[in-house]
Amino acid sequence: MPGEEIKVMSSGSADPALGQVARAFEAATGHKVNVTYDDKIIGEGGEAFDVIISSTNALARRFRPAGAVETGEVPIGRMGLGVAVRDGAPLPDVSGLEAFKGSLRALDGLVLTTHSSGFYMRDLLEEWGMGVEMSEKIEFFPDGPTSMQRLLKGTGRECTVLSLNQIQRYRGRGIALAGPLPEGAQLFRDFVAVPLIASRHKSVARAFSEFCGAEGLPILAEAGFQ
Repeated sequence: MPGEEIKVMSSGSADPALGQVARAFEAATGHKVNVTYDDKIIGEGGEAFDVIISSTNALARRFRPAGAVETGEVPIGRMGLGVAVRDGAPLPDVSGLEAFKGSLRALDGLVLTTHSSGFYMRDLLEEWGMGVEMSEKIEFFPDGPTSMQRLLKGTGRECTVLSLNQIQRYRGRGIALAGPLPEGAQLFRDFVAVPLIASRHKSVARAFSEFCGAEGLPILAEAGFQ
């Protein structure tokens, strides 16, 4: 009997590790998993998907109040933010909070995304009283890949702040990791897998969610999840 096919909607923070988890699940069960990285469209067309991979904040703020998800979400780990530069550029000092602030002031440019990590950094700068002086140095891009492409084309003292697993994808491809954000600046987000109420493949959706929180954990850990 052929396996069923489920559709998974995920935060971009789980890319590309979730794809590897999906392939492992397919090999173990015979079912097929299609992953889309854009959880912003859930709610408009949530009935088309079976599982969502989301931060607990987004789950509580958006998906659970909308009645889109089942109960019993499965924890799959947490992800922090890191600082990256192009190879050969000076590494920002992330050994402590004040040192990091000094490195930010010395930048020619700060490349951020129009997602949670970018808005978080913008708000941090405002909180630290650095919003005005840094505003002319900040460039916003729609996602991690476009931010990295901008960084790779840079010529000055520039850096980006992204989830650690997104940075890991580009290490050895022209990008160097300066390190995680220091204590006092770091933002850890907890992620879960949870089936959608509208799923037409509920048993497979639940099985995949539980697989992510068990057999999938070592794969996610290699990508930077803790």
